Amino acid sequence: MSELVQTDLPEPVVPLDPDPKSIDNIEDLYYLGMRNLQFHQAHVDPNIYFKEAVRRDPLDVRSNTQLGIYYRKAGDYEKAKSHLRKSLVRQTSSYTRPADGESMYNLGLILKDEGKYADAVDTLYRAAWDYEYASAAYYQLAQISVVRGNAAQAVHEAEMAVAYNCLLYTSDAADDSLR
Repeated sequence: MSELVQTDLPEPVVPLDPDPKSIDNIEDLYYLGMRNLQFHQAHVDPNIYFKEAVRRDPLDVRSNTQLGIYYRKAGDYEKAKSHLRKSLVRQTSSYTRPADGESMYNLGLILKDEGKYADAVDTLYRAAWDYEYASAAYYQLAQISVVRGNAAQAVHEAEMAVAYNCLLYTSDAADDSLR
């Protein structure tokens, strides 16, 4: 019979939810919000950190993007569009196709849901410049083309969505093989 060895238990995980006003900088506010989103602590609203960041810097790209996504998912499209457009001010100040397509993609989803197809198409094509959003953006574009009755365009966009999705998959597999 083996002897049981008593070991000390690790300290319990303490939720990370300091008062947003006590946080020194916007970057820490953003990462606290993201941590609380990632680990879904039911008693902590991650948006309090994003809102404090936006209060300090109304054009903060990352926090406005997260608030825009939150309000889009909640169905409050006006607030979502406001935050997403604010996040795009700096991203598009020097060029029309930002490297990060997250805000463009989410704005495109809202415009599509609102039936503003011309604006949605323009926005989703801009989002497709970001490799990470290309497949999803082309999928949304294909859906719009179907609604507009343009089957040939829809097939082309669906093929692009699949092609980018395959590229993402093979690219990730190649990256894994290099590790």
